[in-house]
Amino acid sequence: AAATTARTRGWRLTEQDPTRRLGVLKAERRAGIRRAEDAGEVLRHTWLGGLPEPWTFERSAGYALTHVVFHLTDWGRAPDAVPADLAGYLGHWLPAWLDTCLDAGMWDLSCELLVVAAGLPDPPDPETLRAAWPRIAGAQCESGALPQQDHPEHGDGREPDFLHCYHSTLMAAFAAAQCLTRLTAEVSAGTGGHHRYRGQGVPG
Repeated sequence: AAATTARTRGWRLTEQDPTRRLGVLKAERRAGIRRAEDAGEVLRHTWLGGLPEPWTFERSAGYALTHVVFHLTDWGRAPDAVPADLAGYLGHWLPAWLDTCLDAGMWDLSCELLVVAAGLPDPPDPETLRAAWPRIAGAQCESGALPQQDHPEHGDGREPDFLHCYHSTLMAAFAAAQCLTRLTAEVSAGTGGHHRYRGQGVPG
């Protein structure tokens, strides 16, 4: 079915921004469809792939970069698939961007950035985790739901409706699982110095 769809002109001619195109190429390859198009070249046309000035980061760029990393790493399964220059760039700037999103109460994007932190070749910085997770936990509702973003109506004790908390709640659970899995694997592997992650703000 995928091969039939991929042969249509409608499929081939659908306009896609580079981040979306990268994801489509990855999905096609998983379905056994190979194109001459170079995913590496597509990557370099994404916001993240161009290594932009860090001060140009904003919400749409944040979601674009997280999905680029999700596509590259197959949702965290292959951290080494992130090119070295992108990994270094993210390692340097992601903590500042995460802090900005946390300050703005952008809980959904904050959790996506934590997934990215756990999906890079080097394990997440414990200081970044120690600062982020208590703030996310503090934003949770009594039920455990996490609002997508701070909103005045959420300060009166009322739960946000499903549409404004389902994705962010799932991303919080996914980010926690990714961080724990990655750090546990590093400790189990006996990587030098990674004992320092124990009990340092990692979600429990």
